[in-house]
Amino acid sequence: MYATYDDYVGLYHGTALEPTDWPLYIREASALVDQLTYGRLQKGAEVTDPVKMAVCAAIESFFQSDKEAQTISPGLKSETVGSHSVTYEDAGTITARRRTQAIDAINLYLPPWDPLRYAGV
Repeated sequence: MYATYDDYVGLYHGTALEPTDWPLYIREASALVDQLTYGRLQKGAEVTDPVKMAVCAAIESFFQSDKEAQTISPGLKSETVGSHSVTYEDAGTITARRRTQAIDAINLYLPPWDPLRYAGV
């Protein structure tokens, strides 16, 4: 885990999550950052402020995605009122969009050209 709730409030200046929400998202966000950095942080690379900010951004993105899914019909793709027709997205599409949004948030603080994200050796 590369950030704490204190980092979220103090460094990132986040306000969307409560301390009780933090454990639900920190593992997933840290795992995604690990994937994007090829495990370099697990192997001892320095956890810098941009890394902490990226994790916090991913957590907030995941939280917002989950919050939206609870407020509107989850997976609702389209709806027609006359002759009532409803179309839902499949779970894979929803999961992929949620992940893509989190990666976009991470990219703000750890862009693809950051040395931690270099795919080479």
